[in-house]
Parts: sequence; structure tokens; C-alpha cells
Amino acid sequence: MKKVNYSKKFSTEAKSFCQGLLIRAPEKRLGSKGIHQIKKHPFLKGIDWELVAKKKLKPPFVPKLDGPLDLRNISANYVKEDVSREQEEDPLSYDQKRERHMSEFTYMQDERSAMSRCGTTDLKPSTWN
Repeated sequence: MKKVNYSKKFSTEAKSFCQGLLIRAPEKRLGSKGIHQIKKHPFLKGIDWELVAKKKLKPPFVPKLDGPLDLRNISANYVKEDVSREQEEDPLSYDQKRERHMSEFTYMQDERSAMSRCGTTDLKPSTWN
């Protein structure tokens, strides 16, 4: 994995949180065992999750903007990046890309296994209601 250089402004907890989210193996990644792993991380200590759920939590920082196109809070490196070439190379929609990648996919799940997850193992369509 490529080494990430963190700003000196990042606390130990912030680095740990980011590193946990960036673990390549999904089964080892922070949150892979449930949302409680993320909520209990020391970086998020003190967050009232009930207020978050109710959308009542006040953000600690609200950037000042002159309008929807105000980019002063975005790094100049990103603002200057040329994206026109990326768009030209692959103009396909999400659905078209998915279809292109899935067109040769041949996996067929065992029908009984799939049906048992739906609450039935009977393969007769009349029982699928």
C-alpha cells in the first residue's frame, strides 16, 4: 500500500481513523464488523450520535462561500487538474460501464441457495409471492 503523508495538524486519533478506513482488505477495514467500530473510534469521541441521527448536530466548521462555484477551500492542485481528458476517454454512463464489465460474467448462484435467502426453497414461480 502506498504510504500516506499526513499533515502535522492531524492528531494521532485522526491518523488512526484514516488508516483504519484505508485498509485495503475489506474484512480488516475499520467498520467491517459494524458501524459500532466507527462510532467508538477515539477520533469520534464526544459525538452525540442521537443528534447526528436527528440531523440536529451543529458542524464544528462551516466554510464561508460566495456561492456554489466558490473554490477557495479546495486545494489549488485539484482545481488546476485537467479533467477534460478523463471525460473524453470514457464517456460511458455508469450503467453502460457496468454492462460492459458484466457482459462476460458467467457466475450462476445455486437457485435453492438464493431462494432460501428469500424465505423459500420452492422453485415453483407460483410460490414466490
